Amino acid sequence: MKAYVFDDSVVISGANLSSDYFTNRQDRYLVVKECGEMADCLQSLVATVSRFSFQLSADNMVKLASGWSIHPVDGDYKQFTTEARRLVDSIWLPSTTNGNASTTARELPADSAKSGVISTFDDAPETNERAELVAAPSGCHGDTCCREHAAGATSRAPHDTWIYPLVQMGPLSVTHDYEVTDALLRRAPEGSILKLASGYFNLTEDYEETLLRRSAAHFDLLIASPEVMGFFGARGILGSIPAAYTYIARNFYTRMVHLGQLHRIALQEYYREKWTFHAKGLWYYLPGDGLPGLTLIGSPNFGYRSVHRDLELQLAVVTDNEQLRQRLHEEQQHLFSFTSTVTMETFQRDDRHVPLWVRYVVSVIRHYF
Repeated sequence: MKAYVFDDSVVISGANLSSDYFTNRQDRYLVVKECGEMADCLQSLVATVSRFSFQLSADNMVKLASGWSIHPVDGDYKQFTTEARRLVDSIWLPSTTNGNASTTARELPADSAKSGVISTFDDAPETNERAELVAAPSGCHGDTCCREHAAGATSRAPHDTWIYPLVQMGPLSVTHDYEVTDALLRRAPEGSILKLASGYFNLTEDYEETLLRRSAAHFDLLIASPEVMGFFGARGILGSIPAAYTYIARNFYTRMVHLGQLHRIALQEYYREKWTFHAKGLWYYLPGDGLPGLTLIGSPNFGYRSVHRDLELQLAVVTDNEQLRQRLHEEQQHLFSFTSTVTMETFQRDDRHVPLWVRYVVSVIRHYF
């Protein structure tokens, strides 16, 4: 999770605070100004996670937070995850169905649905569990995640942009972000264009199957060339990490060819001399629309670690604001201006050779990164 809260303003990003992010490491940043609900929501999220996280002391040692007694390794792991999940669930608004905040988004008033970027979807018809996200005009007040702001959230004057905080905590079985992202990819209609960026391209099996088999949309996937990965040129085994991601990208491209999806899915490699690449997210263009109506921005990489192991946070920004849509479009175009299209010849070049041992290791540990 990467979120920076200043009074009533928020900066959301996938970036850390190391010096290269302020010089020559490409990432994305979104500032939400003067939105107390969003600031309070994210502050509550960080404070809650801190309650069951290790605390770093002045002597460079870590210890359990005050008031928390369950060690995640030496103690009862199931009890740890159950209690941590209970704390996280206490942040979100009550669900309209079974009270499970990780599986159901709140339904907003029907008359607020205008742009139709996200439509109703039903992931579990046999249990009649419904999840609805509405692309509706409202400010950051729309689907706030904190209880104290729930009462008046939908009674404000109409705005042109709604922001939905999405959280993924695989170890705690909190899957907000995965469910919304998968629904966006899967339910995107024919003629829509989704631009998706990942600094470390290692899609989960579900995401990969959705892109290759379940979705009718057109996808442009922005990935890092080996030279712009932070591990490029590193000593020892770390220096082989770019080769591992090359192998994963080649396997995905081979499946694209085998399934006849080259007309619908394109891989684009980012290269910029003396820069590294860490941007991730999604830009959603409705059929026939030249500007995006939705973006996802935050820390998830759409990979195994993001979905199953890490604690991730991103925002879904749904907007009818022409100026904001234009800025998002320009951001996307700027990132893609440093790319070249991947073909099978790309992986046949000498500098894309993947050692046999790397192929073996990737096949064994791919689900860990």
